[in-house]
Amino acid sequence: MTTGTRDQLSDILEQVARSLDIPDDVHEEAVRKYDELGHWLEEKDKEQGRRKPSIYPQGSFRLGTLVRPISDEADYDIDLVYERDLRKSSTTQQQLKDEAGEHLKKFVNFLKESHRQAPELESGRRCWTLQYSDQFHMDILPAIPNDDRRENGGKMNATAVHITDVDLHEWQHSNPRGYGEWFRGRMLQQFQEKRAQLARAELQAKGMELTEGMIKEAAEQVPEYKVKTPLQRAVQILKRHRDVYFKDDWDNCPASIILTTLAAKSYRNEGNLVDALINLVRGMPEYIECRMVKGKRVARVPNPVNSEENFADRWQVKNHLDREKKFRAWLHKVEEDMTEALKGGGIHKVFDLLGKTLGKSVVIKAASAIGLSLFQQTAFGKLSMTKGTGILVSGTTSGSTTPLRSHTFYGDHETDQVS
Repeated sequence: MTTGTRDQLSDILEQVARSLDIPDDVHEEAVRKYDELGHWLEEKDKEQGRRKPSIYPQGSFRLGTLVRPISDEADYDIDLVYERDLRKSSTTQQQLKDEAGEHLKKFVNFLKESHRQAPELESGRRCWTLQYSDQFHMDILPAIPNDDRRENGGKMNATAVHITDVDLHEWQHSNPRGYGEWFRGRMLQQFQEKRAQLARAELQAKGMELTEGMIKEAAEQVPEYKVKTPLQRAVQILKRHRDVYFKDDWDNCPASIILTTLAAKSYRNEGNLVDALINLVRGMPEYIECRMVKGKRVARVPNPVNSEENFADRWQVKNHLDREKKFRAWLHKVEEDMTEALKGGGIHKVFDLLGKTLGKSVVIKAASAIGLSLFQQTAFGKLSMTKGTGILVSGTTSGSTTPLRSHTFYGDHETDQVS
């Protein structure tokens, strides 16, 4: 395995991850929609004489690890928190959820009366869902500040909240903003480097003479969602591999929060995506904790900003006690697949392998994005491989290179066979 082979596979996986990204126009539209919604909800609380609420994203949309749904019929899931300035003593879970629903119903009616496209509103166990066309939907989770939980030596955790769950008597604890800051801290070095690289490239494209001060100032103007670190890309690849691997065993599919947490804990600021992926799947099992409860072993993946919360609590559900075993087996399969891809053997072999493990359509899209140097040149037999190394080169062949056979990747198949 050479550095060149590793770098080329990293470039391919980077393109696969990009093909999984939410498109910029959809991302920007989602931000516009939740900004509009936030202003409406602020007005509703103001009318009731309450303080301004906070509307903010959580989950993969906040973390920058959102991936395209595996089914073409599905849409992007945008998770939002609707945090209202109330105390537990002044409301109940059901009241909080009902009031949020009333505000959202009025918002939908307002859009209809204004002759604008209005989303459909649906109620869930914990949240409300606004279905916007066929591109994305928003899950709005009602919440209030956590006014009785103290952590870190008695200091109030300013970002902790209580959330609703109408099936449970007790208020549930959560801290999406705190988790987001923790996740960002795990990749801060790479984030700053990638952001500076984007700023430098933009300044160079304008023909400007560069100084460190100019680059630093320009970097602050680069939107955070446009910066992708190896950790974020690795999580996206892991999510996609998981979706394909568990496509026929969805009940045992590991939750994104589990793999995201374990991946972030295992990340060591690797700059190469392949290195990050392989090191993550090898290191993630080490961060699965266990406790003996009433003589039984209980696996735990603690929330890094609320150690009492166990993200792996569903692993203890009756009739699903092998979920941890299946999770570990899946991690081993990821390592096997990445190791096999590193062996090379021809670009067509690598793409065939990735197509089976990550989905054909996204791999075809990634190959096309790479351009003539890979996809098109291979399709027309214009790509060669250096003998002994497996590194791809373009142009005319010589005695030191082997022409790759013409390859159309997946024939006439253009969609994933996994949905």
